[in-house]
Amino acid sequence: MAVKRRADRPGSRTYWYDFTVQGHRFRGSCETDDLETAKIVEAAHRNRIVLAAATGRKPDMSLDEAFARYWLEVAHRQNSAGDTKRMAKILLQSLGKPTLLSAISTGRIAEMVAQLRARMADSSVNRHTELLRRVLRRAERVWEVGVRMPHWPDLLLIEPDAPTRTLSQAEEARLFQALRTDFHPLVRFCLLSGVRISEARNLKWRDVLWEDRAIRIHGKSRRPGGAVGFVLMTDAIAAILSVERGRHPDHVFTYECAKNRHDPKRGRMQQKGERRPFTRDGWRRAWANALRAAGIAEFRFHDLRHTFGTRAYSQTRNIKTTQQMIRHSDVQSTLRYIHASAEDVRAGMEALSAAYTPAAGTQEGEAEPQASQARNGATVTRASPGHPVTGKVHKKSKRKAG
Repeated sequence: MAVKRRADRPGSRTYWYDFTVQGHRFRGSCETDDLETAKIVEAAHRNRIVLAAATGRKPDMSLDEAFARYWLEVAHRQNSAGDTKRMAKILLQSLGKPTLLSAISTGRIAEMVAQLRARMADSSVNRHTELLRRVLRRAERVWEVGVRMPHWPDLLLIEPDAPTRTLSQAEEARLFQALRTDFHPLVRFCLLSGVRISEARNLKWRDVLWEDRAIRIHGKSRRPGGAVGFVLMTDAIAAILSVERGRHPDHVFTYECAKNRHDPKRGRMQQKGERRPFTRDGWRRAWANALRAAGIAEFRFHDLRHTFGTRAYSQTRNIKTTQQMIRHSDVQSTLRYIHASAEDVRAGMEALSAAYTPAAGTQEGEAEPQASQARNGATVTRASPGHPVTGKVHKKSKRKAG
């Protein structure tokens, strides 16, 4: 049957069309719960595609159908599936579900960018634009659908440099003093291992390899299941995990419910004192409150990873070792995570000053300006012998630097 309800969406009454023309599968929502209307919608889509195939033109596809197919073929198995689903919903609202891919022009995308920019940061707008680019590119190259591919660099916004910083020892002490105690294991684990917040939140006990003294991490990647890496278990990390053991059957890190509340997603009551896994955004308010109480400004949770990278390099002084500790595939990425402290810069300058040997003919603390000035074609002046330096230029001592 070409028109049917989705089996993977129990409770949904909306009909979907699903048919194949010349080896190409077409699937999308009929936007109705009436069977007869859905059949009409399916027939219209089929006739349009068959006509395109008969005349030699590339078949067309609605944006809703394109996102549904991209989800089934690519996105649903990625670690970022939740983000893709959320961004796709925003894009469909902005551009319109029934909009044909061939009707999406550069100007229409530019209007969408302007609309999104009014409600979110430039970096978030670019992530939505890049998702649309991936869908349109797959439609053109894989599904062989007619697409008006725009010049994407003209549509991407210039993002400001993300403020990155590290946590000082004094700030770390104030942070843990202000932070909820049930959040301590999660934050300290991230500080000692360098893992991302999503990797720590999703860490399961089956990935903690006690005998091997290692932790399996499903990292950021477009591959299904994520890029698998390992974090070696130090004594400090093992102590954190040992305390968390037995609090939840699956998730390593949990928080304690502060009060009784109804969970609308699960349709059940959360009891005060119950241990629950961290959700995608449930930790943000407590984190922001702790930063505010500790007087720590412009510090993101991801900056804990930058702190780890900086401290790792400070202890090892080996960029390749730091790269493996932070699990970067490219050493250039590791360099962005290493920040020199003011103490390091001062120590470097003091070491350089201590090793500096004044040029012959100059006294300690006196710089010889001639070389740098001559390179710039400047006029070099000398004070007359036997006279103090007054700032006035003696006529006979003036010459053009060669």
